[in-house]
Amino acid sequence: MNPNLLFLKILCVLIVVSCKDPKPEEVVHPNVIIVMTDDQGWGDLSSHNNPYLETPNIDNFKTESTSLDRFFVSPVCAPTRASLLSGKWAISTGVWSVTNRDEVMRSETVTIAELFKDKGYSTGIYGKWHNGAQYPENPKGQGFDEFLGFTAGHWNNYFDTTLKNINDQPVKTKGYITDVFTDAAINFIRKNKEKPFLCYIPYNAPHSPFQVPGHYFDKYKAKGINDKDACVYGMCENIDDNFGRILNVLEEENLNENTIVIFMSDNGPNGNRYNGNMRGIKATNDEGGTRVPFFIRWPGKIPSGKKLKTIAAHIDVLPTLSNLCGINIKDNVSIDGSDISSQLLEINTTTEDRYIFSHWSGLSWDKIPGSVRSDKFRLVLKKEDTTLYNMVKDPYQLENIFDSLPKVSNTMLQAYDQWIKKVSRQGINSVPISVGYEEARETLIEAHEFNLGNGLTYYGKQGWANDWVTQWDAKQDTITLKIRVNKKGPYDFEILYNCDEPQLGSEIVFEIQDKKIKKKIDKAFPGQALHSPDRIKRKEVYERTWGVLKVGTINLEEDMSTLKIYAIEIAKDVVMSLKGIKIIY
Repeated sequence: MNPNLLFLKILCVLIVVSCKDPKPEEVVHPNVIIVMTDDQGWGDLSSHNNPYLETPNIDNFKTESTSLDRFFVSPVCAPTRASLLSGKWAISTGVWSVTNRDEVMRSETVTIAELFKDKGYSTGIYGKWHNGAQYPENPKGQGFDEFLGFTAGHWNNYFDTTLKNINDQPVKTKGYITDVFTDAAINFIRKNKEKPFLCYIPYNAPHSPFQVPGHYFDKYKAKGINDKDACVYGMCENIDDNFGRILNVLEEENLNENTIVIFMSDNGPNGNRYNGNMRGIKATNDEGGTRVPFFIRWPGKIPSGKKLKTIAAHIDVLPTLSNLCGINIKDNVSIDGSDISSQLLEINTTTEDRYIFSHWSGLSWDKIPGSVRSDKFRLVLKKEDTTLYNMVKDPYQLENIFDSLPKVSNTMLQAYDQWIKKVSRQGINSVPISVGYEEARETLIEAHEFNLGNGLTYYGKQGWANDWVTQWDAKQDTITLKIRVNKKGPYDFEILYNCDEPQLGSEIVFEIQDKKIKKKIDKAFPGQALHSPDRIKRKEVYERTWGVLKVGTINLEEDMSTLKIYAIEIAKDVVMSLKGIKIIY
């Protein structure tokens, strides 16, 4: 063949091949690990110049990460968790408090677990949920494949405790609770190393009750620290050790390069201790109550040792991770946060002016206290006064400039007013309890979720997790619950109770949908407090044993109903102490 002709044929083939559509670049779906601690303040790290604490693993991780230096969350636990999971302001998800069902996130809220699961990710959570105890508001209903932990605001015992799994079944554990959660998370990581996973590890330490293994406590007591802080710092060092274990597993399994890891906390410190001289602690809307550490690492993608000083918040995590992981958020999914992935990847360093809001009014709803944070200013709204601070010149909030900058003050006041109206427009009514799902045939409702009438009260605090009903001594005393029955059929009712022999003979009534069942309390179960190795006297109730008594069965129709529980006969002084109600479909 003519060499020139051969050359022309080869050239034509090359031209045709080169003109074909290029193969689309494969979407990268990195693994994601989010470690969030509970009540660990910004100052509870040795890299933030804490004079006592030693956290070498987190400190080293910080040097390998980009730090969001002005990262803000809610002043308390449950709202931060709801915002992290949903990318929305917590109030708009139904969460504005920490107990009495005001911590429950509406099931229709789309979570990061649901988004990632839809894209083929395995999803696991190991630790404290605190956004709804019953299906479909619990981890199983909100997109997680695996769960080991608890759903309430705090747990009673951190050693050899009984936790729950994804099917709400009890799991007896051995060892210190932070170690247990880490073991479970590591098992999940190893099991899913061949496919993308989202591993959420919301440790409950250093939240009270204050319990920690002896060698951690003794180390900080030897530094001359009081018992509470010695325990907190010991809990933080234990977290650091466990965080190091997680990072080591990523190294062992060759997962480092394809795993995004985040370390953060949920609010300011649970007490007055070192916090970088910032004003405020947990449950305040000041800088010290809402600014927390936030470090994000993705080797080879996100720069190491970098510090971003622009403000960011918990609501930004979902949209940012979604973009980094190649997951599109559908138009019908509402997000309040900003995608800051371009800043993290140094693709675009420009930022838009924005406000970050916080709110905490305690266990009773009110529009204030709250705050508005911009890059430069913080406005703090309280019932007694409203203050403004220049956070660039005055990071410790020492000089109130509210009156000297009226334009700034009024603009931020108006922004807060518009924000609180917007996020609460669906109302602040608690999410009703749902029963009648094949996925959750047993529904446990604990006492802190009850609506108490007349003289009923709680043993413990004002209805915190693990409290129980007491002073049930009058026929006018009534417990009510909003119940959504999703499927008609027979439902069995049981109670978790304590009752001494002299109190036997009381008769209670369960009334719902104009149907009643009556039950005499005919079996004593006095219960007993369980040993708790606290380092200081706790404010919470102590763990105890509870009896189970079958009340009866009611055939229910699909409907939104009110369950009423009251006594028609009272034996000696009181009916009983009531810890919870179980409804079985």
